[in-house]
Amino acid sequence: MRLTGQLMLLAALFWAGQAAAQLDICNGTELRQSVSIGYEAPEGGWVSEGWWILEPGDCKTVMRRELARRYFYYRATVNGGGFDGPFSFCTQPEPYTIKGDADCEARGYRTERFRKIDTNNADPFTLTLVDETQRDPEEDIVYLDEAGRELSVDFPNGSIGEPFTQTGIFTGRAPRRCRARIPTASK
Repeated sequence: MRLTGQLMLLAALFWAGQAAAQLDICNGTELRQSVSIGYEAPEGGWVSEGWWILEPGDCKTVMRRELARRYFYYRATVNGGGFDGPFSFCTQPEPYTIKGDADCEARGYRTERFRKIDTNNADPFTLTLVDETQRDPEEDIVYLDEAGRELSVDFPNGSIGEPFTQTGIFTGRAPRRCRARIPTASK
């Protein structure tokens, strides 16, 4: 009986550790978002998956496994809104998992533009979508030296606490420059 309890405890600890490895995307906008991701599969080759529907304030786990890669890619769209990025993956209007990122149209898919997520190998990792007009400029911290010149201070992602969260802008406008973002305990 005692051995069974110990095995159950070990199994619970194992599954709890497994659940922590994941990629989450949160909708910090006031609009409903449709989200798709792209990534290099552990066995090699490119894969795209979608769609997750995120209501305002929602968060969804889009990958529930060890991330194993530093870079992922995302596409977030709203009804009537645009989205652009430098990377291409295959998509379709219905929920999907598509292997390969080439010859999308020839295979019956659409080629869509995605943006890069840099997790800096943090696991778990959360990307929060925000509207550029909702950003607080006070969040952008710029350090100055004694002469008033800007200093570039780089904190490695996730070095001030885990899990690390990155902000993604979905509007297609260029984001404001940010030298260092310090996470606060209240968020």
